[in-house]
Amino acid sequence: MADYEMRIIIFLALWLFTIMKARQLIQIKRRALRRRALLQTLEAGSMRLSSAVLEYEAATLRLNTQQLIERVMLVASLRNNRCRPSVWAFPRASQWWEAIVPGFSNTEWLQNFRMSEETFTYLWHKLRARMERQDTTFRLCVSVKKRVAIALWKLATGSEYRTIGHLFGVSITTVCRCVQDFCAAAESLLVPEQIRFPDEGRFSEMSAYMENRWGLPLCVGAIDGSHIPIIAPKECHTDYFNRKEWHSIILQGVVDGGLTADQHLFNQTVSRVRVVVENAFGRLKGRWRCLLKRNDSDIALSKSMVLTCCALHNLCESHGEIFDNTLDDAVDEPAVGANHGSEEQGAHIRDAVMQYLCSNR
Repeated sequence: MADYEMRIIIFLALWLFTIMKARQLIQIKRRALRRRALLQTLEAGSMRLSSAVLEYEAATLRLNTQQLIERVMLVASLRNNRCRPSVWAFPRASQWWEAIVPGFSNTEWLQNFRMSEETFTYLWHKLRARMERQDTTFRLCVSVKKRVAIALWKLATGSEYRTIGHLFGVSITTVCRCVQDFCAAAESLLVPEQIRFPDEGRFSEMSAYMENRWGLPLCVGAIDGSHIPIIAPKECHTDYFNRKEWHSIILQGVVDGGLTADQHLFNQTVSRVRVVVENAFGRLKGRWRCLLKRNDSDIALSKSMVLTCCALHNLCESHGEIFDNTLDDAVDEPAVGANHGSEEQGAHIRDAVMQYLCSNR
């Protein structure tokens, strides 16, 4: 009986042990399944997260690219459709220059600019290298042709800067700069060509012409001077105060073109020659009327304007420009007084010329 009971007890113990082990294995398997399911869930979530991140980055990149393209297109559009800033370019009327002047006849060119359109074209092309300006971001520059026309109008009429500005549709400052630049360019490029000292061969030709035309030997030209009115300079103004009690600068020019009987013949011959230079001054001032009026510019610009007018006069003469005598209504300017200090030095030359004239009478 005791053995039988012992066996039953052992059998029950083994059975209980087997059941417990089985339960443990079942729990382990369940935990493993839950762990595997959790891992799968985490992996799936991670994949979804990675996909979402990639989609977000792609969308951001597309957005940035689109914004960049829009900005580039906006900048290009602004550059192509850029408006001129009204702050830097005040609108002015310029119909006279743009619409009227292109229709001028040759006579109208001579009346308004003192030269033909052909000579005007030659002039602005010659000065183009010194007077041309470039367009800027803020405004368009005034063309060389218009800048030369503005300066010529000032020299030809002597009008005020404000009046010229209204006529050409530019500011007073622009007119002033055009005149300054034109005179500087003319001094550099035009004066050396139009006003130069003759060489020996040219001197011989001039001397022969003067003797054949006027009967004066060993004479190469007629010399005279003319007063150009100016405003009193700030420095050394007394040096420019003439005997008529107004300020002026003296323009001296040489043109290649109860007395005794002998002295009268000499004076008559010399006076005939002096008419040449007097007429030349009349033509000069008739063309460039700024020489008749008081020049209110500083002394340096006044001298430059006078020199430029002389060069322009020679240019017009060399190009055969017709001079309108109706323009020559210049008032008589005081003649430049003779240099009495050199009278005795030139007396023997004057006597020799007088004897030559008397012997060939």
